[in-house]
Amino acid sequence: MRILLSRVFLGGDSESLGKFNRSTSGRTPELPIVGEVLDGLHAVQGATELRPDRVALDIGLPSRLRKVSYPSKTLVKYSMVLLALLVALTGCGGNPNGSGAPTLTPAGGSSGTYDMLAWMTMKPSMAATQHMAGTANPVYTSVTASRFYWTKTGNGYPWDIQLYDNNYIYLWVTELDWQNPNSFKEFNSPTKGKFNLPFAPRFAKGGFPGSTVKSSDSTYEIHSDCNTFVTKTLGHVINSVWGPYQETLGGQLPPKLTTLVINYQYSCDANYANCRDKEEFHLAQPYGLVKWQHQRLGANGTYDPPDNVTVFNRVVNGQVAPVTTCF
Repeated sequence: MRILLSRVFLGGDSESLGKFNRSTSGRTPELPIVGEVLDGLHAVQGATELRPDRVALDIGLPSRLRKVSYPSKTLVKYSMVLLALLVALTGCGGNPNGSGAPTLTPAGGSSGTYDMLAWMTMKPSMAATQHMAGTANPVYTSVTASRFYWTKTGNGYPWDIQLYDNNYIYLWVTELDWQNPNSFKEFNSPTKGKFNLPFAPRFAKGGFPGSTVKSSDSTYEIHSDCNTFVTKTLGHVINSVWGPYQETLGGQLPPKLTTLVINYQYSCDANYANCRDKEEFHLAQPYGLVKWQHQRLGANGTYDPPDNVTVFNRVVNGQVAPVTTCF
């Protein structure tokens, strides 16, 4: 049986909602409480930031409004506007399996702002002599002044290579043939060059979702060698940062590890909806990439279960220099 988490937000100051919170959080882990506020105005603010799937409301007037005499039509209008706002906000959040939201348990505390380079790469003092391994290929992290490598074997190739500056992390190069370092796929646009596909802001805001980047130019080249290529496009792309979350991934990683997730959704329509593919990059300090998965959009408009998952949950001795011949 597969359970999808439904994230609940509570609004109201009654004892009944308090009992709901205490009883639900204890007996129903698939209904995690992601926020609780004391009045309707803060409920609107909280629902805007957290994008829950469900809102439990004790509908009433804030105390400061009860102290003033209002015509009955005004009171009804206030309640209806508040309810409509909350319905609209939760509707925009959508089913987490359809909107692309990771089905994970949010970590407590403030969402904050994060240096995504520090989250996507292993801590330098570790990366000098260690790498991550797990259920499939390893990941060796190397960082230069303008790019970083996730090298996937001890041969120095293949790799994922991302660019970065003070504004963004950019998707750039990934492998084509694992046995041939002269073959690869490279994001490269006639108008924006190799910086055409921002992956995440360099300093991204967490949230549910947090920072989101949309790209209409996803032009890339498929290289059979350094200079021979054909040009393709991924359609519209939307990338978003989610979290922080708590994940238990086994291996040598601590339980309830704090993670951020970058959702990479592509083959979207012109409205950045109906994205046919979704990849999740799960990041944790001081390790860097700790999980990756791919999903396809199903016929019912929600994402199917992952068809490819790799977990990187072991810290292993050894480092390798990336081998590149074309760039």
